[in-house]
Amino acid sequence: MRIGEVCKLRWDDLNLEHKTIIVRDRKDPRKKEGNYMIASLLGESFSIANEQPKNSELIFPYNSRSVTAGFQRVRNDLGIKYLRYHDLRREGASRLFEQSYTIEEVAQVTGHRNLNILFQVYTQLFPHKLHDKFS
Repeated sequence: MRIGEVCKLRWDDLNLEHKTIIVRDRKDPRKKEGNYMIASLLGESFSIANEQPKNSELIFPYNSRSVTAGFQRVRNDLGIKYLRYHDLRREGASRLFEQSYTIEEVAQVTGHRNLNILFQVYTQLFPHKLHDKFS
């Protein structure tokens, strides 16, 4: 998810049974508000969300700008250059493609409505991986 979306996640929108969450006001170039989407919390993301202190209506009650600034500080302290928080989103999408998730399934996670953008920007093809499919 985008950091702004993560910082708006609400406890009321977390579905414990299905391990999903409603992401409110997902980014859409045509419509600024009311873009609600149900997203699966894959891997450890469900546990991470569910283990947060329940002392706010928000799961991660932080200002997205503060999170971005903190990420940049840690990145700089580690001597990592040219890495943005948003790059982690691309990395996650690429890993899902590597695990044979379909483009529609990855779009469910990333919130992309335009599958062409998702495919062109977020897929990273590794020619050596084609051998695994042939075996």
